Amino acid sequence: MDEITLLASRLPDAPPPAPEVVARARARLRDPGFRTAKPGPRRWTPMAGLATATATVAVAVAVTVVVANLGDAVPQTVATPLKGKQLLLAIADRTEKAPVETGAYWRRRSVVGALFPVDAVSSGVVINTYDITLWAPRESGDPALASSTMQRKRSLTLPSGKAREPWDPAKKYDYMLGSEPNRCEYSWKVEPKGVLYDRRAAELTFADLEALPTDPAALLERLRAVWTDRPNVSPAPGRAGRGEVPKDAKEEQYLSLAAVSLLNLPSPPALRAAALRILADRPGTEVVGEVVDALGRTEVAVRVNADRPSEVRIPTDYQVMVDPRTGALAGNRSTAVTNRGGLPRGTVLNYAAYAEQGWTDERPARPGGCKRVSNIP
Repeated sequence: MDEITLLASRLPDAPPPAPEVVARARARLRDPGFRTAKPGPRRWTPMAGLATATATVAVAVAVTVVVANLGDAVPQTVATPLKGKQLLLAIADRTEKAPVETGAYWRRRSVVGALFPVDAVSSGVVINTYDITLWAPRESGDPALASSTMQRKRSLTLPSGKAREPWDPAKKYDYMLGSEPNRCEYSWKVEPKGVLYDRRAAELTFADLEALPTDPAALLERLRAVWTDRPNVSPAPGRAGRGEVPKDAKEEQYLSLAAVSLLNLPSPPALRAAALRILADRPGTEVVGEVVDALGRTEVAVRVNADRPSEVRIPTDYQVMVDPRTGALAGNRSTAVTNRGGLPRGTVLNYAAYAEQGWTDERPARPGGCKRVSNIP
């Protein structure tokens, strides 16, 4: 039941107008001296319903239609779900009004998974799933921690005679067999310049984020200036989903990834809203719609202009997940666009889902029993 229906069910039925009221109205309409005001332009305001982990993301425009004759007036309410880029703009409108929060550390816990075919003909695949926690300090002199624990490394083989189906990380499979001991690694370092983990927009610190313009046009102009000075952009082949820009990226592709980067960083609400509006305006942006992520939450999937370089071996469809409640990035996923290695088109090949993220005044501690490494992927 939507909010409008729920509200209507709780209100008493309105009684019909009294006969004398109807008579006065008719006489007034027949009066030649009666003039109606000329209506001005009507402006519709999109209204977004808040989603929960188990409810659909209901973002709709509530339109009230009055059907009238000389007798009764019957109001009717029609809820029209927003689709496409209008959905992103509605999320931006809500995000902009959120309160600004802060703390000593920005902390995020992610669940990351990847699927690998055993070979091109068998039904076996290997699934690696990691639990990754990131601590990004506000003060550049404080240490940053990233820890990664392999939750499972299992082989998935479909039972004999069962047809292959796209693997969905949100589903539970009773034919997942085998396991290996968990492996724990961590990195612990002080970033001298305080540069944050996602460098697709530029090498940004917390102070840089807070100084960026929140007007979409001004922010877009700033990003175009960064693109002109490309040494400040972090390039790498085939890593659009890992905090880097493909080395053969074009300007429009960079602008799309830069907007995603600002959603991925702990940006203030007004900056996230501006990034959403820029992303919605990019030619290569396609709002896929509501999807269920690996944690069973309803998010909004967006396909961005982030084509992989031509040398990538397996073409994939890269999508980012936007949290409709906060406008922040909630994760990403890549799916197969062709039947490959025994896996059908649409199979999720890898994903990241941000289980928790937000500000905290707690401080990180080195995880015991873990191997220290130089970096966590």
